[in-house]
Amino acid sequence: MDEYHIVFFVRHFFPRPRGAAYAALNLARFLRRRGDRVTFFTANADGLRRNTHSIDEFAVMAFPLPESGKLTKLISFLGIILEIRRCRGRYDIFHVHGGDYTNLLLARLVGAASGLPTVVKLTLQGWDDPGTVCSDRRARWAETMFRKISAVVVLTQGQLAPCRRYRPGAVVEVIPNGVDCRRFRPVSGVEKRRLRIEMGIDPDRPVLLYVGHLSYVKGTDRLLRIFGMVRERIPSACLVCAGDFMRREVSPSVLTQFMKLGEAENSVDILSQIKLYPRDDCIERYFQLADVFVFPSRREGFGTVQIEAMAVGLPCVVADLPGISEDIFPDSGVGVRVPGEDVQRFSDEVCRLLGSPELRRSMGRRARARAVEVFSYDSVAYRYHQLYRRLLEERRPWRG
Repeated sequence: MDEYHIVFFVRHFFPRPRGAAYAALNLARFLRRRGDRVTFFTANADGLRRNTHSIDEFAVMAFPLPESGKLTKLISFLGIILEIRRCRGRYDIFHVHGGDYTNLLLARLVGAASGLPTVVKLTLQGWDDPGTVCSDRRARWAETMFRKISAVVVLTQGQLAPCRRYRPGAVVEVIPNGVDCRRFRPVSGVEKRRLRIEMGIDPDRPVLLYVGHLSYVKGTDRLLRIFGMVRERIPSACLVCAGDFMRREVSPSVLTQFMKLGEAENSVDILSQIKLYPRDDCIERYFQLADVFVFPSRREGFGTVQIEAMAVGLPCVVADLPGISEDIFPDSGVGVRVPGEDVQRFSDEVCRLLGSPELRRSMGRRARARAVEVFSYDSVAYRYHQLYRRLLEERRPWRG
């Protein structure tokens, strides 16, 4: 079996990760199981000088990459290019996770200077999709850059056609984010009760779950209005929120601000029934203790937490995001898609699921089966490995 050494470029990596960092690290773990090697290049969190460290036994090289200033960015990119040239013959692929116009430029410069095939994974609709990037007045050259990249990866079929308009005849692959189906798995009723007691949650209460940070884009105002409506019909319901808002130092007072934005009634009562937890190394336990997963986000590249919920067998009620949600939930048997602004419909669907244990079990079983078949990291890593092999066969880089 062919074994490759891939550079993953992830600008915002640990200890200050964003969604793309989690996805990249998990993909790297499964590529390693296949025999591939991954080295991470990232921006230095301190922004001062280059350093080298490791995470989960992956080498991490952090470069001082400023957030602003075209000239300083170009100079900082030289450090990455020189490092790749210094290690001539060591690396096979340069893979960028998140393709805003500066990352796109970096991929192009690395490809031109080293001969390595370059892959850009698009991660967020409205940020790094070709239409958004090419409309940026600072990036008039971006359309040309898109055509020069060896391959572009999009996460859903709905993102495929818009991307192909900017890359006629070039390689565009649809490879979704993945989920570790051995880690994210259903648990027994006994284990579910144990987890709730351990987390200080009444084992007999209906539990809604939201995973992600708290913001307008993520639909926090919608979430609170939905929960308020559910509480009017099911007063014992509680809401568990787990996410990076703890790392980002967003205090519970933000909930109060969003409560006002959402115009929810009885805000004090609602706030007392919301439990906040950090996204930690055992994030799967929050999915395993819940009854229904709620995801009212306004914008996503994919929304990996949705397939994590599916893998656990947790029924989902999600905002129907064009070009994304249909790929994840193709029919109502595996999850419920709702127009995001329709909070009444959201609350109705949540209450319908909370009122029917059999419906929750049926939807959860089908969701789990789809997650294993379509989104397991074993499948996703295999598809990336095949893409790397195809690119290397088409364009053999120089070797030392």
